[in-house]
Amino acid sequence: MTDIYYLRASDVSRSYDHLLTADTPLRGHVGDRAVMTGHSFGGYTAYGLVGATYDVAAIESECAADTFPADVCDELDDTALGLFGGGFRDERFVALVAMASGDFRMYGAAGVAAVNVPVLQMVAEGDGHPAGSAAEDDYFVALDGADDMRIDLLGAGHNSYTDVCESLPNATALRCPDDGTVAEARALHRARERAINVYALAFVRAHLDGDRDALRFLEEDVLVEPSAEIVRK
Repeated sequence: MTDIYYLRASDVSRSYDHLLTADTPLRGHVGDRAVMTGHSFGGYTAYGLVGATYDVAAIESECAADTFPADVCDELDDTALGLFGGGFRDERFVALVAMASGDFRMYGAAGVAAVNVPVLQMVAEGDGHPAGSAAEDDYFVALDGADDMRIDLLGAGHNSYTDVCESLPNATALRCPDDGTVAEARALHRARERAINVYALAFVRAHLDGDRDALRFLEEDVLVEPSAEIVRK
């Protein structure tokens, strides 16, 4: 319901607070700068944490007109609207790796354009992003940072960013691609998984650690994953 759209962002920030301050074995080993990452609804959550602002007027008016998703509107009240209006920016997150992010309508183009950290926007062809579709990707179109990038995994599905598609290959009902035999599907998933990890880590190294040489792994002429389409702003 409505509260999950704001509680998850708060949970992330409070969990980070805990890692930095609580008396645990991790204390002293966690930095006060990090890269935020998330998949699907987690991608939506991640955008809010790096500074996307909410289109509160559209949420309120469209809920009143019954033209916005019911799970957002069912428990929408003044408290929720106030929280959305305040936003959830956590300045400790200095970059974003977003994967198959949903709920763009919560922010709108202007809200996503408010993000001022580098973003690696990953999508999958199975989510309706065929080759050459960057111009139709609402999140990517709204981004305007010089370091923003988009990677489209051609042939992949929504859950190619998770372990689901290796555990249950060809499970199209779970938004995994039909990749042939079980052995072929698992091999393709492992190749995509490796590429996702390489791309994400290269982006993190560049924008968290300042290792700009790591960006070579995000060049189209470096063969990390042949089916990946890389687009820059």
